[in-house]
Amino acid sequence: LLTLSTYPLVVHRGSAKALAAGRTYLVYTLGGGAVLLLGIALLHALAGDVAFGAGAGLAALEAVSNPQLVLIFALLVGGLGVKAAIFPLHGWLPTAMVAPAPVSALLHAVAVVKAGAFGIVRLVYDVFGIELAWQLGVLGPLAALASFTILYGSLRALAQTDLKRRLAFSTVSQVSYIVLGISLFGPLGTAGGLVHLLHQGLMKITLFFCAGNYAETLGVHRVDELDGAGRCMPATSIAFTIGAFGMIGVPPLAGFVTKWYLGLGALEAGMGCVIGVLVASSLLNAAYFLPILHRIWFRPQRGPWPDERFRQCHDTHPLLLIPTLATAAFSVVAGLFASLPPIPILAAALAGALLALPLVLRQAFGRLWRDLTAMRAVLAGRSNLHTGQVHAMLTGAAVQGLVFAGIGHIGGVLVLRAALGLPPVDPDFDQIILIGLAGLLGNAIFKRQKSRALR
Repeated sequence: LLTLSTYPLVVHRGSAKALAAGRTYLVYTLGGGAVLLLGIALLHALAGDVAFGAGAGLAALEAVSNPQLVLIFALLVGGLGVKAAIFPLHGWLPTAMVAPAPVSALLHAVAVVKAGAFGIVRLVYDVFGIELAWQLGVLGPLAALASFTILYGSLRALAQTDLKRRLAFSTVSQVSYIVLGISLFGPLGTAGGLVHLLHQGLMKITLFFCAGNYAETLGVHRVDELDGAGRCMPATSIAFTIGAFGMIGVPPLAGFVTKWYLGLGALEAGMGCVIGVLVASSLLNAAYFLPILHRIWFRPQRGPWPDERFRQCHDTHPLLLIPTLATAAFSVVAGLFASLPPIPILAAALAGALLALPLVLRQAFGRLWRDLTAMRAVLAGRSNLHTGQVHAMLTGAAVQGLVFAGIGHIGGVLVLRAALGLPPVDPDFDQIILIGLAGLLGNAIFKRQKSRALR
């Protein structure tokens, strides 16, 4: 289902290159699904129905079916490894970069690769069990494969001149941190791998959003076209810098927390060679991210931009900028407050909301003020707008006011629940959020109709 639902996003542009990338995507992911299905069928034939947490039941089969269990584990990891982009099953991921930047962020940070990595986590812990996996001797080869993928992806990223392809090979490297953490056979390594499920997503979404902002605003797609972009788009470039430093592992960003726990887990498991992999990976991360930052901040612009479309407030459109700044803020807060007893997702969300609030208010109330000013001119007889246009303005102002009130109500409830130590959501609050989202959707539809009426 995930493959079929994301395929139209990969081929969204409809070009020959996009269609070829879509075919590659289908071959890899459907082939991986077939291998996964074969592994599941063999496991069922050997052990019957296997639910999550059934590792103890599989352990009883170890003495008589060790080779079969190893084969089944290899098939299941192979099927899931396609989506996790583990070498040599990673070829679809850089090819899929022909898709728009938001789709790339979805593939790299939210949906496909995370589904594969999370599947491997569940396989090791909830199907086989970590003890049985260790006894079968499959964790060592899995750690070696993950380590090789980490270094291979970083080396390939060094050679890329297209910005999104460089980020794609960075994802090949970074997602294998999760697999490496699970393979270390210890709580600290596992903690590092699991937390990287979140941290890598935050940082990589930020980087792809920034790449999309550069492409949509300046027409920039290549690394060598980024000279001077920091002066032209400072907020986007600050967000890119945060994401890049997080990937390198600079404290106190989220990426540092991951590498710190992975290093502790390697020492705990007596696998000192993993420390060398982490150090080498961080150096390679720096080698392919720091030249980009040098171009963005320290080199002068070389002539006109390839396709400059619009710039607002010396950066890009607020609707492109706000999500970028929010995810960058999440990356900072997730690293700063990583030691708190609860994972500070709510704190990161509130920080991002506070960061974006001035831009949201300026954009929203600016439009509302323009509508009210135009209506005052109509009422004073200084405008020749017809009745339908005036009605559109009045209704638009009312809808916007309701939406702003709804957003303020939701934000107030979030802050109040956090202050009282309550969970951020419950069934009743879910209904409030759905009402707010419905209001936002209705507002967007109405604005489209109003813009048509005012032409």
